[in-house]
Amino acid sequence: MIVTVDNSKKNLIITIKPIPKLLVVCWQKPKQGLLKLNTDGSFNISNGKAGLGRALRGEEGKLIMAFSVPIECFSHNETEAKATWYGCNAE
Repeated sequence: MIVTVDNSKKNLIITIKPIPKLLVVCWQKPKQGLLKLNTDGSFNISNGKAGLGRALRGEEGKLIMAFSVPIECFSHNETEAKATWYGCNAE
């Protein structure tokens, strides 16, 4: 990857080559007889607050249950790790 920075003008221009390819990612329902668990976390670096959640769906994609909870974390990675842990271990 080549990054070129041009600050000769008032605006900063950054050129990245090659241009990254767009990758479209779509949710897919689980195979027959299985469930799919999706977890996610969100972290606000300015105040250390975070939220995490889980959604469990059946083989037709219908929502079985979901939850979200506010928590405090020290980083985005910690938030994502906790989201996965809570998603797999919630009662």
